[in-house]
Amino acid sequence: MDRLIFIVRADRADLYEALRAAFAREHEVEVVLERRSAVNRRQHTLPHPTERRGVDRRARPAVDAELRERGWSLVRRSS
Repeated sequence: MDRLIFIVRADRADLYEALRAAFAREHEVEVVLERRSAVNRRQHTLPHPTERRGVDRRARPAVDAELRERGWSLVRRSS
């Protein structure tokens, strides 16, 4: 069964609490606060000789845009 995850921007604690209350009895719905900060921790001023990572697996441009514009995003996660 798919899980629905509401990601709420950290500065929207009011929305986070309202969604948690609304979906408290729904086991397939999770409400979480965004944990990433606005500053990318992996950015450095000095370039690395070789890039060891592939594509950033956390990069989700649509989710990032929704968080900026609406303050929340909904992600479906397959089990």
